Amino acid sequence: MSTELTRRRKSERNRPSIRALAALALLAAVVAASGAAARQAESEALKQSAKKIPAFCRGVVVPMITPFEEDGSVDVDALRALTEWLCRKPVSALFTLSGTGEFYTLKHEEKQLVMLTVLKAARGRVAVVPGTLGRTLQETIALSRFAFQHGADAVCVMVPTFTVPGGFYAFYRSLNEALPGPIVVYDPHPGGPFALKDEDIRRIADLKHVVAAKISGSNMARLGRFVKLTRGKMNILVGGELSFFDALERGVVGVVGGGANLYPELLDQIYRAYIAGDKKLARRAQRRVKQLYRLVDNTRLKWPLGGKIALAALGLPVKPVVRNNPVTTVPAELVERIRAAFSAAREKGFLLARPPQT
Repeated sequence: MSTELTRRRKSERNRPSIRALAALALLAAVVAASGAAARQAESEALKQSAKKIPAFCRGVVVPMITPFEEDGSVDVDALRALTEWLCRKPVSALFTLSGTGEFYTLKHEEKQLVMLTVLKAARGRVAVVPGTLGRTLQETIALSRFAFQHGADAVCVMVPTFTVPGGFYAFYRSLNEALPGPIVVYDPHPGGPFALKDEDIRRIADLKHVVAAKISGSNMARLGRFVKLTRGKMNILVGGELSFFDALERGVVGVVGGGANLYPELLDQIYRAYIAGDKKLARRAQRRVKQLYRLVDNTRLKWPLGGKIALAALGLPVKPVVRNNPVTTVPAELVERIRAAFSAAREKGFLLARPPQT
């Protein structure tokens, strides 16, 4: 009896009391609640810190052609007409002073003239995003501030060649600190020392005002990596319409292509058809884009001269004058082919019919 009683008393001493169990349960509840609260607080902090990426940072962005007079000066009337025409098209933004716009041939005052002309003509109907790269960081900041002061929705700043390779983050950080509004990064280099690397784009995406990047080239693996590295922080748009469909397959959300001056409807059709799941129609529209593009940019006729000839065929008062590698003679038969193709497209419309269901 005594042995059994002793064993029972030891068992009771080792068994947790009801009070101890209640304390343990309370502690577990407190830990769980604090964990949930921490997770909720983290979630709210992420929401508050998340950037609001403007709607115009997707779809079709037009790197606008800059019309010139015969004497090489900016043709303000033709630029107004082009702006008006594009504002009636399915485009997300007008990107003035791009490479297509021959920005590198324009003086500081001419850049300001182009900005003001497009901003006034657009009248808020379509977002306007001027290219503001200058010859120095200081000039870039000055042009960018001028753009924002006159109503620009964002500025687009090309990766500069005057900075030390590898110093791109410092360049965009300086812009981020100096400017009050959205910045779009423009990388025209598909490779080489001045092309953005994975680490560059990852760090730049963390900057408060950087909302998107135009990435040139047909390296789909690079585009795909950039999309993954910047998801939720900035939008990636492909620079060039020839690979738009393939870029959409990698997660890109828009295109910045010179052909948007001529056939924005087709580029928008690629985008709309793709996001609607109609890849067959998107591929057909992509093939049509390639056909038209080869007419205006080829070994015999370089861009943007071919684009200016096509715009004239579409009824716009744009002269075949370029500052970059001026051409004195253009093959007459090539001009006629462009005029015939774009005049026909003007009459029939650019959009392709939806393919029959199979």
